[in-house]
Amino acid sequence: MKRATITTTVILAAICVLANDVCAQLSPWHLEVLSKKFSNLERILKKHDGVLIDDKIVYLAIDGKGKRIEGTSFPTVLPESKKYRYAILIVDRIENAKEFKFKIDGKEYNPSNSLSIFVPEDRSGELGIAQDSLALTILSSDTSDVFSEKVGFEVVRGEDQIFSWEIELTGERSYHVAIMAGYFHSSLNNPTNLTSFVLNNGVDSTLIGDFTEHQRKLSVMAVFYPWQRSEDYYWSKLKWYEYLSVGFGFGLDEDLFDDLFLGLNLEFAKGGYLSAGIHCGRHNVLANNPDFNYGNDLWNRPFDNSLIKEEWDVGYYLGVVIDLRVVSSLIGTRDRLNKKEE
Repeated sequence: MKRATITTTVILAAICVLANDVCAQLSPWHLEVLSKKFSNLERILKKHDGVLIDDKIVYLAIDGKGKRIEGTSFPTVLPESKKYRYAILIVDRIENAKEFKFKIDGKEYNPSNSLSIFVPEDRSGELGIAQDSLALTILSSDTSDVFSEKVGFEVVRGEDQIFSWEIELTGERSYHVAIMAGYFHSSLNNPTNLTSFVLNNGVDSTLIGDFTEHQRKLSVMAVFYPWQRSEDYYWSKLKWYEYLSVGFGFGLDEDLFDDLFLGLNLEFAKGGYLSAGIHCGRHNVLANNPDFNYGNDLWNRPFDNSLIKEEWDVGYYLGVVIDLRVVSSLIGTRDRLNKKEE
């Protein structure tokens, strides 16, 4: 058994040396045990500059004295939006596993007691190593979306704290403002392509045209979230008031600032919002009859476009807006899944 273990360790060490020395700094015994936990150990360390990140879990690897495992790194800053889970991983002998107490905490995640988890002796065979060999003792946070601002780690052995570390969760992808695209229905009409139309009595005429009762607009909207939002937020876990936001936008026309929108948004799905509010814009009116009821009021005289003028007025709008940031994130996730399937 020991000869096989030594042979395996030598082979693993040789692989690491040949693979750009990424994990060559690991001692043979640490390499042996970590390789049983992380089958792609070399790739992980190379990809994350020595930080153990696997399956969206960040591991801090230490030995039984609280010292960082040589060849691995500890992050000091991570993007909050990654929504990692976090774990402390101790490489020590199995018989020492029960001596450790762990704690992982941070804003919005504060367990009332120190938590402990270990590898019992009866699992040594499952690990494929001898009972007197090194084993892994791991504590992992039980969820992935409860940390903000920072994550703190602590390990106590007996009465002594042997390890502490803190990772700052940056606001790299947290935000209060987002840019959205909207499609609105507005009560503010904007008559265009007006023409004279003879009524059914064959004598009287009226005016008809496009957008005589309402209009539709494409819009770009800046949306303000009173409560900080992360790109990787869980829509179902938002508090009721976090579904609300305030938006200000303008119409996508040649003259961008001819149509201004101010309203309240309600998020009905991740990245999708119902929006309602005030539409202030320039619109066409008949110069001498701005309240003309198109299609009903009589117009028994010649008509030409010189009779139309533009005025500012106020109406209301109702529509749908889409968060371009979330759409981009979802497309990225889809592409990553497709690559994984390939």
